[in-house]
Amino acid sequence: MAAPSAQASRPSSAPGKHTLLEDAHALVLASLFIAVGIAFLKAAGLFTGGLAGAALILSYGVKAPVSVIFFALNAPFHLLAWRFFGRGFAFKTIITNLLLVAMGLLIPNWLGLAAVSPLFAALFGGALIGFGIMALARHGASVGGTGVLAIYMQERHGVSAGLVQLVFDAIIVGAGFFVMPPREVLLSIVSAAALSGVLMINHKPGRYVAGSSPKPGRATPRQIGISHAGGPGELDKKTRTPR
Repeated sequence: MAAPSAQASRPSSAPGKHTLLEDAHALVLASLFIAVGIAFLKAAGLFTGGLAGAALILSYGVKAPVSVIFFALNAPFHLLAWRFFGRGFAFKTIITNLLLVAMGLLIPNWLGLAAVSPLFAALFGGALIGFGIMALARHGASVGGTGVLAIYMQERHGVSAGLVQLVFDAIIVGAGFFVMPPREVLLSIVSAAALSGVLMINHKPGRYVAGSSPKPGRATPRQIGISHAGGPGELDKKTRTPR
C-alpha cells in the first residue's frame, strides 16, 4: 500500500483557529444569550454572581439600563485585559461589551417579560448566561469583569483566582441582602449555581482549543471568563487551564 502523501496528511488548518466570520458569529450569538439571560433575571428582580450581578443590583436603584451600568463598571477591567492578556483578547471583550449594551437597549422592544416565574428566571437566565460565556471563552473572548482581575492576581501575585472570585461573589451576595428580600437573594444564588453548572458540565479543560497563542508571561484567552459572568475558576497548575 502506498504511503499517504504529505499533502494528504497535513491538516487543512491549525487546530482551534477560528475564522473572522466564525468569531463574529460567536460573539453576536453569545452576547444575545447573555443579554436575554440578564433580561430574565431583571424581570424577576434577581441578580447573579460577578460584575453582572453588581450591575443588576445597581440597576434596581439607578434608573439606567443594566447593560450600560455593566459597561461602565467594566472599563477598568478592559484596560487591565488589554495590558495583561493582549490586544486580541481585549478587543474581542470590548466588542462583546458593546454588543451587550446594544442588545440590552433593544431586547425590551423585542421580548416582553411582564410575568415570569422567579425560579424559572433564575435557572434559565443563569443557564443562558453560562452558555454565552462558554461560547466566548472558546473564541478567545470574555465579558471581562472580576474574572480578569482574578486571573491577574493569580498570575502576577500568586493569589488563587478562585479565591479572588469567591470574595467578589460573597461581597455581591452580601450587598444583595441589604437591598433585596432574602427570597430574591436565595434565588439569585440559584442563578449563579445554574450558570456555574453549565460551565462545569460543558466546558472541560483540555477538551477544546480556542484563541491564539499568548505572549510570554500572559495567560491564554481560554483561561479567562468561564465562571460567574467572566470570572474564572482556579487554574490547573500543570495545564494552566481553568478547572
